[in-house]
Amino acid sequence: LGPITYNTVSLGFTVLIVLGLLISYFFIKNRNMWVLSFVFMNSLFMFMRRMHERYPFVVLIFILYAAVKEKHRGLFWCFALTSVTTLFNHILPMFHWNTSDWFIDYYYGQMLVVLSAINFAVYVLTTYISVKFLMTEPCSDKKEGGE
Repeated sequence: LGPITYNTVSLGFTVLIVLGLLISYFFIKNRNMWVLSFVFMNSLFMFMRRMHERYPFVVLIFILYAAVKEKHRGLFWCFALTSVTTLFNHILPMFHWNTSDWFIDYYYGQMLVVLSAINFAVYVLTTYISVKFLMTEPCSDKKEGGE
């Protein structure tokens, strides 16, 4: 690509992610830092160069905490879907490295492409659910009277 390298593209995405989150912080109604952290970290793992698909298990705690704390079904589905894709991102290479199954050896490249497409689809869906949550008014479960 000439002067544009993967590092340049990765840096561009990182800057866009950070700017997008900083700008959106002033427009969102529900400033839940756990969900914002999930969107930020998940975006970094999706678009940064040299980030591996198997590393984002650390973002699961952010969305799980937010789902439990907010009692929000959509956030729980974000946790479940991200957990499943992370699990398969661990399983596929392990089968490839540790077995001599001809099926996995022969179709490994195609399975990686399919899994990458699924990862991206889950990323888009979980980001949509998370941003939709951030754009809603936070629920106040405190009773009137200052309790």
